[in-house]
Amino acid sequence: MYIDYPEFLTSQNGKRMISLGGYTFVCQTTMGQKARWWCSTHHKKQCRAVLHTLGDEIVYIRNEHNHAKKQMNTAIATISYLV
Repeated sequence: MYIDYPEFLTSQNGKRMISLGGYTFVCQTTMGQKARWWCSTHHKKQCRAVLHTLGDEIVYIRNEHNHAKKQMNTAIATISYLV
């Protein structure tokens, strides 16, 4: 059985991202340790996929995307740490 683990990345702009299953999520809002992340294509493609984290743990995920996975260019992101 294959389990896809999330990777916390840093974009070229210095913002945190999460890579999961070939899709990337960007942080929409935070409140203390809680954070809401939406698909990085949310604005361009109106993708409704979201996930919520508490600290570095994913506590909720709606991983239904309206687009194909994109190829991640590892030159533009660095892996901060794995969960």
